Amino acid sequence: MIKKIIQFLLLSLVLVIIGLVYLSIYGLKTNKFNQLIKEEVSKINNQIQIELEDVRILLNLKNYTIGLKINNSKLLTQNKKINLEDITTNFSIGSFIKKEFAIKNLLISTKKNSLKDIISLVRIYQNSPQLFIIDKIVKNGNIVASINLTFDEKGKITKKYNIKGKIFDANLRLLNKREINKINFNFEINDKAYLLEDAKIEFEGIKLTSKDIKINNKDKYFLVKGDISSVESDIKNEILSKYFKLSLNDLNISDIKISTNNNFSFQIDKKLKFSKIEINSKINLVKLIYKPKNLDLKKYLPKYNGTIELNDNSIEIIYDNKKTIFKSSGKFILNDTNDKLNLQVTYKDGNYNIKSKVKLINNPILIKFLNYKKKENKDSTLNIEALIKKNKNILVQNFTFVESNNKFLIDDLSLNKNLKINYINKLEVDYLNDNKIQNK
Repeated sequence: MIKKIIQFLLLSLVLVIIGLVYLSIYGLKTNKFNQLIKEEVSKINNQIQIELEDVRILLNLKNYTIGLKINNSKLLTQNKKINLEDITTNFSIGSFIKKEFAIKNLLISTKKNSLKDIISLVRIYQNSPQLFIIDKIVKNGNIVASINLTFDEKGKITKKYNIKGKIFDANLRLLNKREINKINFNFEINDKAYLLEDAKIEFEGIKLTSKDIKINNKDKYFLVKGDISSVESDIKNEILSKYFKLSLNDLNISDIKISTNNNFSFQIDKKLKFSKIEINSKINLVKLIYKPKNLDLKKYLPKYNGTIELNDNSIEIIYDNKKTIFKSSGKFILNDTNDKLNLQVTYKDGNYNIKSKVKLINNPILIKFLNYKKKENKDSTLNIEALIKKNKNILVQNFTFVESNNKFLIDDLSLNKNLKINYINKLEVDYLNDNKIQNK
């Protein structure tokens, strides 16, 4: 008899354990909590309603809570539907008995939804000028997300929330009527911290990508850091016309083809004012054709035909609030004859500091008034250091041209804004002219 009782108790215990395991993993389908869940959601915001289909009870014996898992539900607000994949929550038994706010945490996975519908939902809960602007500029797009929320005893969302997801096929129409298209990126949102990853967008026909962009809320301003790159693209005339009030024709430039890699950081306050901007750009200038007007180089460079072409130039631009540094290294071509050019320009306080080095090997040079000629395929170097001041005056600190035993040197040549000589500190020439006469 005792043996049968023990067997019965053991069997009952096993069945209870199996039942608890089953309820912990698979749950029990019920509609008993439907009305209660709807009431709890309304407590969060009375403009939001939930439509329920499949609700299952899951037991969590560790913290004495009932887990609820809801599949294929919908949030209803302002005649819009937000389709949800599933909702999982821990429902406090003690709080339920005491008639307190029972939901302690909420994990929501969404299906594909309209980005504009999601923005409308967020604005119901917490509106702001920034969300109003975002709502206005978003044309369309889709979003999927996983949302992890925790609540205090009054039903308010705590700062321990986490939102992850993906936005795809979105299009923006900016306040200046420009458009950003084919926007795709992953995102993660925590309290005062936002992360965008693996972004791909198309702007003015140029395809741009970004590994990550981090945004931190510093209360008085947002700190933004990130990167953005572009694949090799042709820069159309219309782009410069829109953003720089110039066209390539005005600049006498055509056929620009570049790829870029940029790192940036800046601060932006709640009035959308930018400050502490820092940019480091690395540009691969594949091709650029420049046709300068009123620049008579033919008498010095016999192969010059009115066109200067830049090829395979590596360019770096470093910008902060105090100065801009421009560095370039690559080839320039005159009538199918190429040589090398290195250039650095530093802009600060309205002044331009210029350092350049030109390797002239393949191009001939002719200076008639000195009766000097450099032939093709002879190695020569031209170094120029100059300062263009804010008042347009120019100081050529150093001009040095060296070819074989021939040398031309100028130190401290001052020119006014009309290119008239103010003074010259030093002029030195030492060369053999075309008549085989040594000049010093």
